[in-house]
Amino acid sequence: MAFKFKEDAPLGGDGKEVMRTAISKILLHAPAHAATLSKMRLIEDPGCPSMKTDGKTIWWGSEFAGSMTWQELGFVLMHEVDHRHLCHPWRFGQRDPFTWNIAG
Repeated sequence: MAFKFKEDAPLGGDGKEVMRTAISKILLHAPAHAATLSKMRLIEDPGCPSMKTDGKTIWWGSEFAGSMTWQELGFVLMHEVDHRHLCHPWRFGQRDPFTWNIAG
């Protein structure tokens, strides 16, 4: 199933409200990702320039999320959930964090 939202304008506004809305959209359009996302903690981190995860928590920058379209935000959230689906945080081991993050 393709992940599509009708809105394509940047979200803007309050970061927490933006995340709530994006999660609601994922729930409707990608229930498997929504189920996993509901088990993860979401933390707004002003020092985070984008999004990151350790498989249990997703940290996100409010400015980053607020500048995205619905499609972009949905993609990034599901991308972070996929890190958990593929066990990336637990397979990290002693690898270089920078290289591990960009590999793929």
